[in-house]
Amino acid sequence: MIKKSDPPKSGTENTKQSLPIGDRFRYARELCPLNRTEFCDKYGLNCYTVQSWELGRSFSRTTNVTKFIEALAAEGILCTEAWLMEEVGPAPYLRSPTKDGAFAPPITPRQLKKKSKNLVESLVQKEVTLFCEHSLKMGMDEVVIQISDEVMVPDYEVGEFIGAWRVPNDQIDRLHYTVCLIEVTPNHFLVRRLLREGDAYILMALNKEVPLIRLNQITSVAEIIWRRRHPNLGKEQQKDNLIE
Repeated sequence: MIKKSDPPKSGTENTKQSLPIGDRFRYARELCPLNRTEFCDKYGLNCYTVQSWELGRSFSRTTNVTKFIEALAAEGILCTEAWLMEEVGPAPYLRSPTKDGAFAPPITPRQLKKKSKNLVESLVQKEVTLFCEHSLKMGMDEVVIQISDEVMVPDYEVGEFIGAWRVPNDQIDRLHYTVCLIEVTPNHFLVRRLLREGDAYILMALNKEVPLIRLNQITSVAEIIWRRRHPNLGKEQQKDNLIE
């Protein structure tokens, strides 16, 4: 049971939620001094729908959720869809009123979504920087990419960031049958399961429809050390880029 005096921590990970989705809806709504019925009547929301959300039922990204967020904004409560649905980004909070006691014009859901996305991108970039700095201290040759295809689903998702350390050629054999970051040609990386067959390298995807790749020569093999899913990027925005 959540208490109004115990605000949840802002979420930045999707791997483990610290607050159930129903509790997140209830927490955001209870920042408003109105009770559920008063809140719904004032902003034209279906009280039974909101109640089902707060009980952890019937969730979908609908116009009703957008209307719920807009109603919170009108009450001076900043809340994003990303936090409500996925616990990503900052937890809801009350804006400070202006000098005349009124709130500044509400921030639109589009503006809130952009603000949350920028925050997550900043956090991911910070993690990438920390990984690169740690690699430098360890004397390792690091590579960071963002996955752009679905050939390794469900183990590796589109948009996920992968950090890896290149291994010397004489240590590649120890990574047999391990998912690695394989540089097939300079600056062209694939995430695949690596198999050795004599002097050949066999690259295998988890998607059974993707054919095996057999190569007699590769540029390098990197052992995956760090990974981070990027929750706010759509597939059209995700590219397989080397981050230098």
